[in-house]
Amino acid sequence: MMRAELAWVRALADDLRAGTLTWSGDWLADWTGGAPADDTEG
Repeated sequence: MMRAELAWVRALADDLRAGTLTWSGDWLADWTGGAPADDTEG
């Protein structure tokens, strides 16, 4: 099972690098039911 998990993580990282897997703060907030993050606060 560990090999399958590692393969999944590597594929995920490849998709993120290639830009084929993306999300926005608004989408993530909607999906999780939370408020979108405000990048201007720090």
